[in-house]
Amino acid sequence: MAKIISCFIIVVYLFLINGSVNQSNINNDKKNVIIEASFSETIKEVINDIENFFIKIFSRDNQKPVPQKNEEDEMDTVKVVYSNNNDMGPEINGEAGGVVDDNPVEVDPYTKFRNDLQVTYFSQVGIREKTGHNDGKEVEAYLASAGLERGNAWCASFVNWIFIQNGANLPIVSKGWVPSYFPKKKTIYVRGQYKKMEPKYGDLIGIWFEDKGRLAHIGFYDHEDESYYYSVEGNTNTAGSREGDGVYVKKRIKRQVHSISNWVD
Repeated sequence: MAKIISCFIIVVYLFLINGSVNQSNINNDKKNVIIEASFSETIKEVINDIENFFIKIFSRDNQKPVPQKNEEDEMDTVKVVYSNNNDMGPEINGEAGGVVDDNPVEVDPYTKFRNDLQVTYFSQVGIREKTGHNDGKEVEAYLASAGLERGNAWCASFVNWIFIQNGANLPIVSKGWVPSYFPKKKTIYVRGQYKKMEPKYGDLIGIWFEDKGRLAHIGFYDHEDESYYYSVEGNTNTAGSREGDGVYVKKRIKRQVHSISNWVD
């Protein structure tokens, strides 16, 4: 409606100018040439004014409003949730394969404890003996947690040290003795048969050595696939020995693992 009114005003304006010029022609014929020239110039000016007028109208109509920023929209919300799988620790804003939950559920204490165990045992991967004789600062700390001195085999002491770092003192008398970690009531797997439940990260694997006639090596179960168990073990090496030189992530054929025990739940 505003545009129509504006156009009407322009037409009236032109009409008045034209009438004014015609009146001047009647009153003074001598000035006809001058008036016509003046009228022509006036028309040009008016046309320019009209063009500018419509350019402004249409350019204004085509402008899109600039959205106003909302400071609240720019604020990042960080949610931390523990995963129930084999990920190492909490996930933040979906980073590193993470999960962002708008309604995060409180993690049960057993899952949180397993998460903490997992973070701790992975943190030790890469530790090596000082001279290859069951020694070195970290190795001797593992042994001390089980009441043993430098020079002793330390795979079981490593397991015990990990639990202690997370506030758990296992009710085991001989903490440097592998069979102590596999009492019947805690054992959930023996020679391919699951007795109570399937293993979870933070459980313990036991490996049988025929020359010893017993379970003689231990480590942390982390996860598995169809053919292999994946574990973190102390006092082993790339070959999987029970008398190795450090803490390694191991991939063991399932038939190598004799027993699995659960000390968490």
